[in-house]
Amino acid sequence: MSRRINFFATEKDMVSLLKEVEETIPFDVKYILSYDINIVTEKVLEYKNVEQIPNLDRLTKGHSEKSFLITRSDVKPEIKDTPIGVKVNQGENPESVGFDPSGFSEDGSCLIHGIFSMMEENVISKELFNTIRRLMNKHFIKLRGWYFGDDAKSLCGQVRYICIGVNEPEEYDFHPEF
Repeated sequence: MSRRINFFATEKDMVSLLKEVEETIPFDVKYILSYDINIVTEKVLEYKNVEQIPNLDRLTKGHSEKSFLITRSDVKPEIKDTPIGVKVNQGENPESVGFDPSGFSEDGSCLIHGIFSMMEENVISKELFNTIRRLMNKHFIKLRGWYFGDDAKSLCGQVRYICIGVNEPEEYDFHPEF
């Protein structure tokens, strides 16, 4: 069963949330780069905590431009070699939660939404996903099914909240009423 959480967050919001996840979850986690439109790599890139991820909230034009898997630190990921380098898919790594960071467009005028996703329910993915959801309910505001970090919320009126892409008409943006 696939589940997802859509959210708007700055790097500060995401780091704060995921650091608390790292401290709360009963096992050590790591972040595995699954995909990044700006990086071609011959090896799997792994980070042992969220603070190690470079340019976490930097996107260019739309959501899902980069993606990570969050999983136990002792898991050896299943990888695929592709013409554009190695790729780590959530489908081959079911004991994980997908994490597409929220981030700012190149010019900083747009905050593009992020996603947490779970493809398969198993002990590890459920523990991660439920911990993330519980902490988001505690620290983020939920508006019409979308979560907003405090820092992201404070940008209301200063940025566009992008649901699809920066080149889409503004009527497709999220228009919060805080």
